[in-house]
Amino acid sequence: MTSASAPLAGAANTLSPDGARDAASSGAPAAASNAEGESAPPNGSAHALDYAEPSSSGVGWRNVFTVADQAVVSLGSFGTNILLVRSLAPAQYGAFALLYGVLLFLNNLHASLITYPLTVRGAAGGDDHLRRLAGVSVILTALLSAPLSLVVVGASWAVGALSLAPWVVLALLLWQVQETTRRALMAHLRYGDACWGDALRYLGHVAIVFVLARSGTLSLRAVFLWMAATSALGAIIQAVQLRLSHKSAAYTASIARSYWDLGRWMTFANLVNVTNVQVIPWALRVFHGLAEAAKLQALGQVVAITHPLVFSINNLIIPATARINAADGKHAAVRSAMRYAAIGAAVVIPLYCFVALAPQLVLSLFFGKSSPYVPLHAAMQLFALLYSLTYAWSIVSCVLSGLEKSRAAFAAQMAAVVVTVIVTLPLAAWGGVTWALVGASVSMLAGLAAGALLLKRYMREPQSKTPPTAVPAAAVVLTATVAAAEADRSVGN
Repeated sequence: MTSASAPLAGAANTLSPDGARDAASSGAPAAASNAEGESAPPNGSAHALDYAEPSSSGVGWRNVFTVADQAVVSLGSFGTNILLVRSLAPAQYGAFALLYGVLLFLNNLHASLITYPLTVRGAAGGDDHLRRLAGVSVILTALLSAPLSLVVVGASWAVGALSLAPWVVLALLLWQVQETTRRALMAHLRYGDACWGDALRYLGHVAIVFVLARSGTLSLRAVFLWMAATSALGAIIQAVQLRLSHKSAAYTASIARSYWDLGRWMTFANLVNVTNVQVIPWALRVFHGLAEAAKLQALGQVVAITHPLVFSINNLIIPATARINAADGKHAAVRSAMRYAAIGAAVVIPLYCFVALAPQLVLSLFFGKSSPYVPLHAAMQLFALLYSLTYAWSIVSCVLSGLEKSRAAFAAQMAAVVVTVIVTLPLAAWGGVTWALVGASVSMLAGLAAGALLLKRYMREPQSKTPPTAVPAAAVVLTATVAAAEADRSVGN
């Protein structure tokens, strides 16, 4: 998952693959059949071949649409945040950052309980099955929004903006509905179709925010209201593309039970992640005010430009590691993953170094020379260090996930959580954003060390004579895509 502060003490964004893999393995027996009791098409059947063995030309176009859709989401999210940083007062932007962080966390819970199971189950059936499944998923999304809305109301009150609560709740509901239709299209690898609704949702929103900022009428109410409106437009387009349908209340109940069976472990992991993702910005708000929380969010925009590449590398490593592990063993799988990691590192590490060496120049380019965030040189340098450690941890996490060792990745994550509570939280409360980033770097280093040690221990174990369970190519790719897509949305957030 997760906000610009997601790498703080745990990199929840890059840990999403672990939760996805854990949920998939925990729910494997249920996944063997769809919610109607029909057996999923076996790997090798005509339907499975439609997804697992596409033609080379189909793969090429599919990759183009996949990258295009990711670019739309990333550019829209990043652009919106940059405009808000430049246009809003620090206290206003701090309120937005905290509320938006809560929305992202609640979206992760929605993904665990609804869109992840929808993607996996939808991939195992034909168009009619997907239409029914997507229709039920929209209904379940609406039902889930009721308890989630209470969290939004509480968060709005906590930032002193209770009057915003209705608009933030509306934005949450319609965003999650659009995310549901989007994931349904992706379940059949229809990235090109999904791109149209996503463009309305993300690029439409940033365009409206730009117009409001230029006209001097930008407000937090308008930001969330137009977020809701563009989400609704995107969802309508994608619902028409899907031709949603529904069967009965009994069918809806059976789908809800099967979704819980498949998604509960990812849900538990995301609840743990709340410590990493939410506790630090909220600590800054409680002990130092909204303006201090805004600093954390604003500085995150600079290094967040590397999110699309990092997430793409993660998306490649998970399925590649799983496939090569099944065919040639774990050592070959790790070597392959390290080659992907080196490609990403050749781009992102020099960027982080440049940010660390020239923080004033970078901050001036992003926010303007008169911005209150330009003097934060030390904090910006620490963010660059944190993201370097985060990249390394994301590689270790994805390798463990691809090797079906998600519990080891989760254990490493818990090591980071413990350090967050013991070290990062007190430092944030005492010293503000700069010391929060010091603690976050220590936490990330702890998680990285724990993950590396667990991976090293596993690599020393004898290779199992029983080969890993073969997974259809489409299922592996879809699992990785769902995991990274939550983080894609948070570029610049």
